[in-house]
Amino acid sequence: MEVRHVKEEEVKDLYQLIKELADYLGDEIFMTVEELEKALFEEKSCFALLAFKDNKPQGYALYYYTFSTVTGKKGIYLLDLYVKKEARRFGLGKALFKDLAKVAKEKDCCRIDWDCLKWNTSSIDFYYSLGASVRDDHDFFRLEDQQIDHLVSESK
Repeated sequence: MEVRHVKEEEVKDLYQLIKELADYLGDEIFMTVEELEKALFEEKSCFALLAFKDNKPQGYALYYYTFSTVTGKKGIYLLDLYVKKEARRFGLGKALFKDLAKVAKEKDCCRIDWDCLKWNTSSIDFYYSLGASVRDDHDFFRLEDQQIDHLVSESK
């Protein structure tokens, strides 16, 4: 088992894993491989760890940095964590979290945050097993393209 940051020649493998997670969640992917590569290596707007078993990519963690005005330090937002179904129960998810924790320590981050769909009880149980806690004093909000366009048009 190995966990490390994705290399440029592995972006297609990462993209395939992202598509598998989207299928599992019932989402559709609009991003292209080229857009993912640009985000990771040109813009550096996100970062990805790949988990390998038997020298094959079997899972990933995709994250980006946030900032805490309370602590004055960076944080990590874990956007995706995914391990292929047939590779679960081999410790890959925990290995991804361990490497993410190492990144957090190396970059002097104050925390790692993420969200999880309420119906995904197996993931929730896994997160609790790591010692994670749920913030019940916050709600998760989102503005999508239509709402953003509406706000922009109001400001003209």
